[in-house]
Amino acid sequence: MPLRTSERWAVGLTALTLALTLGYHVGTARRAPAVTVRSESLARPPVEETLRSVERVNLNTATAEELTALHGVGEALAARIVAYREEHGPFRRVEEITRVNGIGQAILENNWSILTVEEDTT
Repeated sequence: MPLRTSERWAVGLTALTLALTLGYHVGTARRAPAVTVRSESLARPPVEETLRSVERVNLNTATAEELTALHGVGEALAARIVAYREEHGPFRRVEEITRVNGIGQAILENNWSILTVEEDTT
């Protein structure tokens, strides 16, 4: 059954409306401004800010106070590091810090670039 003239007009106008709507949305999608998402944590400052004044931390000579400059190491963990060093002797490798109770892989990785185990030359 063929379409009547009014039905053909309705189909044509609907197709035109859809085409214009689609064209509008495609055109505006290209002009959409770039969105930058920033994620800031108030719980802890970035590592760069925390360690800004610290060049290297020698695990075999650092005091508990100096160890608190490490990212994720507070007074209690610093005291445990010193106690472990006094009980077991000097660290031979930086990775050995994970043997201290409370020091995990995350703390090691966050501080890897500034940790050293150089022997005490004094």
